[in-house]
Amino acid sequence: MLVRRPTWIELTIAAGLLGVVAALHALDRSQAAQRGGQASANRADLREVVRGQLRILRCAIERYRQDHGQFPGCDPGSVADGLDPAKVLVAQLTRRTDAAGRFDPSGDMLGHFGPYLQDGWPAWAGGDAATIEFVTTDELFSGDRLASAGWRYDCATGQIVARLASGEVID
Repeated sequence: MLVRRPTWIELTIAAGLLGVVAALHALDRSQAAQRGGQASANRADLREVVRGQLRILRCAIERYRQDHGQFPGCDPGSVADGLDPAKVLVAQLTRRTDAAGRFDPSGDMLGHFGPYLQDGWPAWAGGDAATIEFVTTDELFSGDRLASAGWRYDCATGQIVARLASGEVID
């Protein structure tokens, strides 16, 4: 029985096809690595933006405490009046307040303190609107209560952290 051997041309064509397949595979892997690197860079950029926002918020919270003797959002009278504590916190930092921390809901000038955030509450860098959750100090870094990304604030200590959608807490 006669066995036919491949010719040099057939071997060259087969080797060329294998080379093309290997080059396409290598290109796809390098593009995937670049996409992964960009995602890591985007996450790092997001962390830096959130850290910058936290610095701004912490400065505003501390300035409010120095003027009023307590941290913003902690006035039990406002909460007893049926106001959302998160809305009270934002209003006390973005509007003028009197010595007791009261603000005019209509936005009129009420007192001579503030506003502590001249440009308003910072937009959430993570994309979607963020929630502001009031927690105790023990809950600041746990992932139990807050299901979505947002701010966690402890009005007893004035400490604020951010929780990313990935569950990572930025201090």
